[in-house]
Amino acid sequence: MKTKFSRRDFLKVSLVSLGAAFLAACGRLVNPTPTASPTPRMIPIDTAKPQPTITSTPEPVDIPIYKNSFEEITDLAANGITSAKNEVRINTQNVDYQSGKQSLEADGTIAGAQYSSLTIDFSVKKLTGQDEINLSNKQIGFNFFSPTDIPIDNIGISAIAGTQTVSLSNFPNLDTGKWHYLLADVKSIYENNSWNYTDLSNDEARQVISHCQKIQIYGLRASEGAATPTSFLIDDLNWIGIDDLNHLALNDSVDTIRKYANLKYLRVGAVMLPDWFNDQWYPYTLAQEFNMTTAGAMTTPETKPADISAMNFDYTVMDQMLAFAQGNGMLLRGGTGGNHAEQPLWLLDASYDELKAFLERKIELDIGRYGGKVYSWGVFNEPVNDAGNGFRNRQRKNPNEYANDPFARSILPYGGNYSPFVDGNDTSLIEAALIKARQMDPNGMLYINDFDNEQIGKQKSEFFYNFLIGMRDKGVPIDGGGFECHRMFPQKPGDPASNLEDLDAYLDSIDRNIKRYAAAGLKVEFTEFECQIRFDDINLATQAGKDELARRAQKQVEMYAGFMKLTAENPNVLSFTIWAVADKPDTSAFDTPYFHFPYPDSFLFDKNYNRKPAYQAVLDVLKNA
Repeated sequence: MKTKFSRRDFLKVSLVSLGAAFLAACGRLVNPTPTASPTPRMIPIDTAKPQPTITSTPEPVDIPIYKNSFEEITDLAANGITSAKNEVRINTQNVDYQSGKQSLEADGTIAGAQYSSLTIDFSVKKLTGQDEINLSNKQIGFNFFSPTDIPIDNIGISAIAGTQTVSLSNFPNLDTGKWHYLLADVKSIYENNSWNYTDLSNDEARQVISHCQKIQIYGLRASEGAATPTSFLIDDLNWIGIDDLNHLALNDSVDTIRKYANLKYLRVGAVMLPDWFNDQWYPYTLAQEFNMTTAGAMTTPETKPADISAMNFDYTVMDQMLAFAQGNGMLLRGGTGGNHAEQPLWLLDASYDELKAFLERKIELDIGRYGGKVYSWGVFNEPVNDAGNGFRNRQRKNPNEYANDPFARSILPYGGNYSPFVDGNDTSLIEAALIKARQMDPNGMLYINDFDNEQIGKQKSEFFYNFLIGMRDKGVPIDGGGFECHRMFPQKPGDPASNLEDLDAYLDSIDRNIKRYAAAGLKVEFTEFECQIRFDDINLATQAGKDELARRAQKQVEMYAGFMKLTAENPNVLSFTIWAVADKPDTSAFDTPYFHFPYPDSFLFDKNYNRKPAYQAVLDVLKNA
């Protein structure tokens, strides 16, 4: 089958003028001038008393991007990291698994009075070389850890100018004994006068935020109690401020996956999850580092429409994703058609005619709106059952399958092998969806997506391949198969993948399957890839545990390099999409209540959006492709 969208065509679409290089400021950590600062006054504004006045100063030099992981620092005071209330020291014993060698520890006795606190102060002058910074258009983030059984109820962050303080955000009731990534949307706080506490007027509080000279992170007790020795840890302070995410000034002078993917006519991307527009680091890193992204299918209305053939969808999120991709010169994959999961009951119980009307209406609206702007469509998702020997179908209804798992039950109310779109072996609804999609977009690539279908010779792979071939032979328009590859190393019990210890055999099996598709005139896209490092079964406090984690991290490097090589060396592989940009909560397929594995370590960027060794491995493959 002739390729409808060549790699050279792709280059014409995706290479756009990237503009001036984005200012990426690193903090200069130099000579000390530490100044003790009073603790923020944790009381509501008293509008009756006279308010202090802050003299207006010139606008500070903007530093839109800043990161500091506090590595290699030995003298905290010399680097502007102090406290007027307690000791601040370096902690090398309880560092998060992705946070380098050391963190900062606030240690002291917290007083018994309500709103007593321990603090860590960061001098803007020492961090950045500037006397002050404008936080009014920023998001500011940091990592926080507190031991168990401590009297600290809230962690918070304040902006300080002179002696005036604005407590920006409080993060209450955090689980102790684990690290948290905390993000304060200072831009929203500034625009809405929604700071946590201050004794300043609104105008004066805004002046402090826009002329910040010191950032303070505090641990606060919410109620009165006994004076208690305690501590907490801070790591990875950062901020980012971007006015227009749809027109980012990307830096093409540095080596990135995006740069070399464009040069080699390859599509390498990550999924843009809607919630991650709220953390500007996510879309910024996505656009800077990748040349494509994926937008999912529109959500089905929870209430059955009176006339399914005239139903409508809310395209606000999809429009936002399209504007982001187009504005930043990225290609976009799209989803439409049918999926067995996360559907309302009215659709799961619908009749054949109702389902056909739904599919035709959905495809008509989705592709009618975005046809020609989305280069390929996942028309159907995961139609093959878990065993790989047949279809998810109406005969497999099992409402009690996840009776003890509320999360799984919420997305699969009739069990994991039920689908309303197949009746026994009748796949005519899937075929009708593909025919409708081709009518709506003659040039878009049409795919069916599934998981555990990447290795030749496996039962599900064989069933999936033969299903596609059978449809093609009947004249149903199908361009290829999407391979989901969510893998963990080492596998958890029950993972159906082959033993990834023999990675060469695993990758060779995928390569032979890809070549089988090519011989049949079918394309392949890696639509969802991750390699989760498993570390719930090792003790990271021991040297043996650390050595084993390093071995597993190397396996992740080899997995990513292997999949990038498969993509680069097989012309019928049209894209390599990673499931998420960074190891943030709720990103990994394993980081859900369904899989019960809460530690994401699956992707090319760590939780602080720093490149991991697997990133360099992918980049090296692209450079040598």
